[in-house]
Amino acid sequence: MAFIRNCFITLVIMLPLCLNTKAQVIYYPVYSSSLLRSTAQDAAELLSDAIGGSNFSVLEYAVPPTSGIVFIYDSTITDNQLCKVESNGSSFLKFTAAQDNGLIFGLYRYLEELGYRFYLPGSIWQVIPSLNTPYKPVNKSYTSSWKYKSWFISGGHNRWIMDDDNNYGWDIYYGQNGHNWALYQRRNAMQGSYRFSGHRGDIMTGDYFTTIQNNPCYVACYDGSRIATTQSVPDVNNTAAMELWSHAIEQEYTSFKNIIFGNKPLYADYYRNFDFNNNRIGIEVPDGSQWGNSKDNSGCNNIDYENESNQNFTLANFTAQKLNTVYPGKHLQLYAYSSHADVPSSNITVNSNIDIQVVPAAFQNESSAKGLLNRWYNRSNNISEYQYMNIPQWGGETPMFYLSDLKNTLQRLEEKNSQGILWETSPSKFASLPFLLAANNNLLSKKDIDSSLNDFCTNMFGPAAGTISKLLHQWSDDNTITVGDFIQDNKYKLPLYFQLLHVAVTQTAGSAGIIKQRVGELKSYLHYMVLYYDWLFDQRSNADKTEKAAALCVYLAKINKLQLVNSYFIITDIVDRYATTDPFYVAYNVNNGTAYHNGTLPLISNDEIDSDYTADYANSTALIPAYDMKDAAFILNKISNSNIIPAQNINVKIGYTNGASYPNRAEFYISAKS
Repeated sequence: MAFIRNCFITLVIMLPLCLNTKAQVIYYPVYSSSLLRSTAQDAAELLSDAIGGSNFSVLEYAVPPTSGIVFIYDSTITDNQLCKVESNGSSFLKFTAAQDNGLIFGLYRYLEELGYRFYLPGSIWQVIPSLNTPYKPVNKSYTSSWKYKSWFISGGHNRWIMDDDNNYGWDIYYGQNGHNWALYQRRNAMQGSYRFSGHRGDIMTGDYFTTIQNNPCYVACYDGSRIATTQSVPDVNNTAAMELWSHAIEQEYTSFKNIIFGNKPLYADYYRNFDFNNNRIGIEVPDGSQWGNSKDNSGCNNIDYENESNQNFTLANFTAQKLNTVYPGKHLQLYAYSSHADVPSSNITVNSNIDIQVVPAAFQNESSAKGLLNRWYNRSNNISEYQYMNIPQWGGETPMFYLSDLKNTLQRLEEKNSQGILWETSPSKFASLPFLLAANNNLLSKKDIDSSLNDFCTNMFGPAAGTISKLLHQWSDDNTITVGDFIQDNKYKLPLYFQLLHVAVTQTAGSAGIIKQRVGELKSYLHYMVLYYDWLFDQRSNADKTEKAAALCVYLAKINKLQLVNSYFIITDIVDRYATTDPFYVAYNVNNGTAYHNGTLPLISNDEIDSDYTADYANSTALIPAYDMKDAAFILNKISNSNIIPAQNINVKIGYTNGASYPNRAEFYISAKS
C-alpha cells in the first residue's frame, strides 16, 4: 500500500508541472501599441498550432516577467530594426528592441528559425512546424543592413462592402484583407528600418497655401503663370519662398511630434512606431510638380530658371540646411522622379543628409533606367530605388514583369551598396508575391532567387512542383510576357497557361486536399485573367461592354477572400470609368453597390471554381495545338532571310513646351546590329 501511495503522490505533484509546460503566456508592456498586441496574439496562435495540446495566451505587464515569452521596449537601442533575443532554453524567451519595428522583425526571424514558413496569405499557404517547446538556447541579435526594404499595395486597400471589418484601423491597410496582407509582410520581415515619406501634398493646405496664393512671386512661373495650385513649387530664385517651404515642413513635423510625445499612452500606436514612420522627414514636392520654366511680366524677379533637377536640389539643399539647424543630423527624404529625376549639375552639391530614392523605370525620360541609376550611384552614397511590379492600373494584377530584371536589380543593389528598395506593386497572389518573397529572401540572407521559387513550388505543390515552376517562369519571362502598350498579346498565351495547369491538376489528382485547394486557387486566378482580358481588350466603349464589366466585378467580389488580387481596387478602377449617376456605378461601386447584396453576396465555392476551370480548359483546348513557341534568335533569323529591310530615314518630331528653352523629352529604342 505504501508503494501505491507514493506513486499516487508523485502523480499529483507532477500533473501541475505538465499543465504548466502546456499553458504559456506571451507578455507585452503596458501602453503597447495595437500592432504589438496583435503580433503577440498572432504568435500565441502560431505556437499553439505547433505544440500539441498547448494553449498560449497573451497578457499585459507593468513589471517585466521572468518566465514566459516577453516583449520589451528599450529606448537605448538606436538601430530601429535591431532586436535582441535571449532565452534560457527552457522557460524564458525575451525580445528587446527600441520600438515595434525591431520587436516584430526579431519575433518572426526567430519563428523562421523554428521552421515556420509563410509563402502566401492564408492558412493553406503556411508551414507550421511540429514543436515540443518554443524555447531554444539563444543569445543573439537580429537586424538588417537595408534602410529601405519593402513593398506597398498600389492603390491601397480599404474597407468596402464585401470587407467591412473595422477591427484594423491601426494597421497599414484596413479591412480583414488589408490586415492579412500587412500581416504577411510582417511575418516575412518585409520591412526595412524606415518608411519612405513620399510627396508632401499635405503642405499644400492651410496657412502655407493661403500665403502662396497671396504672394504670387513665391510660386515658380510655370507656362507663364504664377497662380498657386496644389502642384506649385517654390520659386528657387526667391529666398523667401524657400524659407516659407522649409518652415512649413519643420512646423508640420514639430507639431506632430510634440502631440505624440506629449501624451505617449494616448498615442501609443504612433509613438511605438515613430522611428519607422517619422524618423526621416520627407521634403519631396507635390506630385506633378510644376517647376519654373518661363518668364513673366508680373513684377517678380525675371531670372532664367535652371533645369528641374537643379531647381529641385537648390530647394532641397536649402530645406536641409534649415531643418538641420532645428534637428541636427536629421536625415531627409527626396525622390529623383519625373521631370526632376536626373542628377543636378556638377556645381550643385547634394546635401549628405538627404536620402534619395530614384524612380528609374517609369515617369522619367532622362535616359535609360540603368543609365539614370548609374549616374545617381556615382553621385551620392544615400541612394535607394523605387520600382514597379504588376501594378493594377497597368494590367489588373496580371503578370507584367520580367524575372531577369528583378535579378539584375538585386545584384545592382548589392554591388552599388544601395540603401535598399521599395516596390509599388500589386498583392497578386501568383504574379507578384512569390517573386517579392524570393527577392526579400535574397536581401535578407542572400538566398538565390530560383532557390526560393523552387522551395515555394516544392513545399506547396508536391508532385506538381516542376509544372508550377514552369508556369511561374512563363509569367515572368521576357520571351513570353509583353508589357506596356503590348499587354494585349498576353491574352493569346492563356491556352499555354491552361495547358500547364491541366498537367498540374493531373499530377495532384491523388494529393492531399490542401494541395488541391492551392491548385484550385490557381484555377480561379486563371479564370479571373480570362474575364479581365476579355473585358480590357474589348475595343468597344465602356457603355457598350457593361455586361463584361459586371461579370468581372461580381467575380472579383466572390473571390475577394481568396486574396488572389486586390478586388477592392480593381473594381474601383473599373467602376470609376462611369458617372456616379450611371446605373452601372450604382450597382457595382465598392461602397454600396446593390449587386453585392449589402455585403452578403455568396463567396465562390469549390464547385464553381472547378466548373469555371472545366469550361476554360475546354475553350482553350482547340487553340493549344496551334502554339509553336520559338525564341527570339529563330525569329530574327527568319527576318534577316526575308526581304524586310529597315527604313533609310526615320523622321522624329520634337515639340517644345510653352516658353521653355528645352524640348519635351522622349524615349527611343533602337536595335541596330549592323
